[in-house]
Amino acid sequence: MEITVARSFIRTHVTGSLAALVLGAVPLLGVATDSVVATSHQDALEIQGRQRTFLVYAPEASAGNARLPVLIVLHGGLGSGNRVAQQTGLADYVDRAGLLAIFPDAGGEQWNDGRETTDDGVDDVAFLRGVITRATQAWGGDASRVFVAGVSNGGMMAQRMACDAADAITAVTAVVANMPQHLAARCRPSRPIPVMLISSTQDPIMPWDGGVIASSRILGGAGGTVVSALETFKLWSTLDGCNESGVASLANIPVKRHSSENCRMGSEVILYEIDGGGHGWPGGNEPQGPLARRIIGSVTHDISANALLIQFFKQYGL
Repeated sequence: MEITVARSFIRTHVTGSLAALVLGAVPLLGVATDSVVATSHQDALEIQGRQRTFLVYAPEASAGNARLPVLIVLHGGLGSGNRVAQQTGLADYVDRAGLLAIFPDAGGEQWNDGRETTDDGVDDVAFLRGVITRATQAWGGDASRVFVAGVSNGGMMAQRMACDAADAITAVTAVVANMPQHLAARCRPSRPIPVMLISSTQDPIMPWDGGVIASSRILGGAGGTVVSALETFKLWSTLDGCNESGVASLANIPVKRHSSENCRMGSEVILYEIDGGGHGWPGGNEPQGPLARRIIGSVTHDISANALLIQFFKQYGL
């Protein structure tokens, strides 16, 4: 009974990662918060003979026939597009930022993100390529400005898109998501791609130092092995051909910013290292009760993942 209740709590309150996420709707720094949330639309397409679904948030009105930048947000394991839309609050910025936000659903409980443990034959790369095509053909999206963000399992899937579909996307952000070891061994992007990583040193699910991802009967998740957060940062820096790197502590908060610059084709790689942080969306406003903190650690409010990813993507045309 205790296991059943605990798992029910996870699915109800903190679903959205391999185990449990506390994600929140946090206003972007320096952006007004009084605009109306855009209306969501359910859409679907067929991949491998299966219907795959996704939510689309489009601005109520756009200037003339201008094409819109596309932001695709990938949920964590056991999650859904609807859930991560509510948890991140990124749909709040569709109208005022003039972008198209899309929240796809994985074919099962996990994205096929490059781990052996999630390789179930479902072609999620083809699905997300299809979502991009639909966004440009049916929703007014700009194929030259496609940005992918993901959390946990979704963050690993975002990195797989950077490895396997760099021709179709502009930049990626991965939150509490190291690169799967199996994917790291074969990742060869067709071009340098800007990458921002946000990781926590005390994450009990996604190990900062690499190794096996936590999984249990209560937590669920697919397990598998990842390289460390710093190895993930260094790998992307190497793949992007960066030749300058540095690290700086942010003022008065326990966060370090690792950066690799002077990369090929104007790319950049950034890692925000949250000292003591847990497995969640930084700046989230969902309550963190004792059970949630015990499972996922303490999710920081010192920085806003929303603010950071929008700021990062704006450099590349969002």
